Amino acid sequence: MPISFDRFNAPVLFSANFENMLPGPQVRLELSVADRDLRDRGVVFNGLEKPFVYVPVRGTSTYEKKYLQYTHTVNGFANVSDHDLYSLTLKAGDFDLVTAMMRGVAVGLEVSNGSGSEDVWMQKPGDDYPVR
Repeated sequence: MPISFDRFNAPVLFSANFENMLPGPQVRLELSVADRDLRDRGVVFNGLEKPFVYVPVRGTSTYEKKYLQYTHTVNGFANVSDHDLYSLTLKAGDFDLVTAMMRGVAVGLEVSNGSGSEDVWMQKPGDDYPVR
């Protein structure tokens, strides 16, 4: 059974912000992952996560998996874990922006546990992250 967390208690920080900029509207997705926090919550993996979002495809009723890109690591201090930061900017033409703003986007991590990989969901089914 796939691992999933309640969106308000997930061991990641995620934001999806609508930006009305030239040459056109876009959505900036950002994710912060603390490996130690994931492990503390029972996720077994080698520390090499691949964050992704499912976004609605324009003109269809399907969703497409898009991977966020690693940007950098923020070193922790005291009782704060190191955080890996990821981001992805989607132009309005790359996906169905209206549906994403109405229904949100699903967020997950592909993790490798030595015997294969699995998806760890950062929300329960039907409780997707809002695009604001």
